[in-house]
Amino acid sequence: MKRRTILVLLALVVLVLGSSYASAFSGTLWAGKNENAGIFNILPTGTGLMITILPQNGWKITESHVAVHTSPANIPQNKKGNPIPGHFTWGQTSAPITTPHLYTIPFSEIEEGLSPGTHTLYIAIHAVVVETDGIIQEETAWGGPCVGLPWSPGDPLPSDPLFMKIGTNRWGYYFELEVTVL
Repeated sequence: MKRRTILVLLALVVLVLGSSYASAFSGTLWAGKNENAGIFNILPTGTGLMITILPQNGWKITESHVAVHTSPANIPQNKKGNPIPGHFTWGQTSAPITTPHLYTIPFSEIEEGLSPGTHTLYIAIHAVVVETDGIIQEETAWGGPCVGLPWSPGDPLPSDPLFMKIGTNRWGYYFELEVTVL
């Protein structure tokens, strides 16, 4: 009886947690290549990804775009290989706000839908941010490596294999996240 109760509880936990698992992932929102304009967080859930883009350090967000694909080649790019954020699948606009832009991206909407198994996803996070303290400044921002790394956006990318540069003439990043869909 005790073993059966434990198995039932374990089955309920699996149902509550849902159909995927992976660790939460976060990074820095870099504005104008060298300004820490905020953070982003990605939390895999039972049915997809929850992405939060939160401006900080005096920056406000006016626009954001997110691309999630099973191949980096599927991130929208022009003929030169530079990203086209306006063509990313998910996007939001707002008046300049300090509150986050939130995305809930179902696994079923990532390309053809994700079948059970382990998948490597390639994610690009882009934002337009403004700083209104004194002089109004608008910048393009990309989700990139964390501030905690010994790295500055003016340097080559760190040896962290999760982050890769998008494009040849412009700047921007994408990164890998592995998820398992049960």
